[in-house]
Amino acid sequence: VEPVSLASTGPHTRRMAAVKFGTVIYVATSVLGLASGEVSSSTLYHMEPYTKLHPGRHVCTTDKQVSQPSVKRFEAYRKPTYQSYAHRCHNKICRGVRVVYETAYRDVSESRIRREPSYHCCPGWSQQPKSSLGCNTPVCSK
Repeated sequence: VEPVSLASTGPHTRRMAAVKFGTVIYVATSVLGLASGEVSSSTLYHMEPYTKLHPGRHVCTTDKQVSQPSVKRFEAYRKPTYQSYAHRCHNKICRGVRVVYETAYRDVSESRIRREPSYHCCPGWSQQPKSSLGCNTPVCSK
């Protein structure tokens, strides 16, 4: 484990520290208020700089579907209810049915599927060295 950097910038004091563990870099940032010294926000980033390909020469893209956890919520909706009624018409009693909408509640769960691009070397190409951002080495077969 080796520390990489420590910095302060901006109107608020922003502190950033990065720790390298093997080839993985963990970056922690926090924003400190100048007067109070309290942490108003902090974030931990996990970066793996040498493992992901980026769009470029000989890099093919496929869409990967990532399902997110289902979200449950309680919602109100208008439920139709049928009511019978009677009224006088032409010296008789006429009967009818009317629709009355009531507010009702129900649990709803939604599952969402998000599409993320997935990058890989196109057929016939490889990523050498692994620190490169593209697929720049041809794979030749005899």
